[in-house]
Amino acid sequence: NSKINLKKIIFGLKIFKEFYRFLKSEKPELINIFVTSGYSILREIILLIIIKRFKIPVIIHFHSKTKGEFALKKNHLKFLGFLFNKMSKKIIVLSEYHLLFFKNYFNENKLVVVENFVLYSDYSNNIEDKIDDFLFVTREALPIDDEEALEKYFSTHRIDYCVNCAAYTAVDKAETETEKAFLINGAAVGNLAKYCKAQGAVFIHISTDYVFDGTSTNPYKEEDTVNPVNLYGASKLMGEELAILNNPNSIIIRTSWVYSSSGNNFVKTMLRLMKERESIQVVSDQMGCPTYAADLASAIMQIIEQLKINTDFLNQEGTVAHIFNYSNQGVINWYQFALAIKELSGSACEVNPILSSQYPTPAKRPQYSVMDTSKIQQTFHLVIPNWKNSLQNCIALLLK
Repeated sequence: NSKINLKKIIFGLKIFKEFYRFLKSEKPELINIFVTSGYSILREIILLIIIKRFKIPVIIHFHSKTKGEFALKKNHLKFLGFLFNKMSKKIIVLSEYHLLFFKNYFNENKLVVVENFVLYSDYSNNIEDKIDDFLFVTREALPIDDEEALEKYFSTHRIDYCVNCAAYTAVDKAETETEKAFLINGAAVGNLAKYCKAQGAVFIHISTDYVFDGTSTNPYKEEDTVNPVNLYGASKLMGEELAILNNPNSIIIRTSWVYSSSGNNFVKTMLRLMKERESIQVVSDQMGCPTYAADLASAIMQIIEQLKINTDFLNQEGTVAHIFNYSNQGVINWYQFALAIKELSGSACEVNPILSSQYPTPAKRPQYSVMDTSKIQQTFHLVIPNWKNSLQNCIALLLK
């Protein structure tokens, strides 16, 4: 219908005009574009203007409808590929899954997959309507173990809240790559905290249950004695100590058994192995609490929202005043976790329990790393979901 198309064109031109005025007057440092629908001439015009005229850095968030269907039409992907291949900037995509779609249309050396902590993509899904300006940086864009890069970044960006999801997480490799683990998990965290303090920013750092030795029979509280049994845990403990030392406005969130619908984690590994094998073995004598990254991301957002209103608790003195435990509710072992994954995914794979002694690893694991989460719930009025409900949500996403 030509009349409807004309109305759309007029409407699009009005939006384009306002958007152009905004870019010219506000001069934003970064533009986030969420691409969730099909072909759009207007969007392409806007992208061209941003890139060619204003030279503003752009992060394009590509989202898929389902596992088997991508939100963008092929002709749209071709156009975006042509457009961005002309750029010198990198293009950020949220997962290896999305990367598969882009390889046919984009120069592969220009594509950057968000690395490391699975919290990134879950966190990004929780912030769109809650914070005016939100910056995500990849390890390539901001290597936290490079103090010169940190200083440069913080000198050109005004930050109120810094959430550090970056970490060296190869628990077994840390036994031999000790210097690298302590640099990333320890010294770099201290530097991040220092630069946040210089700006008056609240520093939120993600730590681990591995700071405890696992000899307790009761859930660990924040003030309980720390005693890591491996070098990974020791490096994370160093990060906690330096963060609090270098920035009194630091918040440490210890979490455990983190998994998500993206990245590498226990849930995705089990799903893969259950497809590949008729039977698998999983340790049954290590007790803990799984944490769905989406729940943790939501909790962090709630904490930030409350900090915007009241920061009184940050004035409390004491080493553990700003340390909190977070995990989903419920206590299980890895074998029980694997059985639940089997049940929820409908797998026919046989899952058998074994002892830790039957599955030796370079790094020792704590036998009991259950943490008491009452402090974070009471301080920030959080309601933490049960682990199995959250696991069901995650597997539902993965099986779409």
